[in-house]
Amino acid sequence: MSTARDYASTGFRAITRIREIALALGLTAAEARRAMPDPAAFLPRPLDIPEEAIARIDAMAAVSGLVDRVFPDPKERQIWIRGQHRLSDLGGRRPIELLLSGSAGDLSFLRAHLEFWIVAPEIRSDGTGRKRAAA
Repeated sequence: MSTARDYASTGFRAITRIREIALALGLTAAEARRAMPDPAAFLPRPLDIPEEAIARIDAMAAVSGLVDRVFPDPKERQIWIRGQHRLSDLGGRRPIELLLSGSAGDLSFLRAHLEFWIVAPEIRSDGTGRKRAAA
């Protein structure tokens, strides 16, 4: 896990990282504000970034990297992020809902789900319930 000093070492690296993650996931500005820690909370004192904010940035970065790995095509990535999935996949929720929930548990669940797809790609679903060949 990163530390506040890691993010503050180049000024406001945390803000840059938040923007990078939001762009990689195709989030709108409003979605990015919901999904990520509020930079205004730590802008006045960049070395005092709350541990919760650091953990959230790191978790979102991990999910973003996994999404990119599982779905290298940006169109396919957006279909998956915003699509409705089988109840057995994500509890009937869309990935975007899990990303925006603010719950560390939801991010952990999404991360585990994506990691499983990497380990066992032959059972990946395309979001419609059909089995999909490994990429």
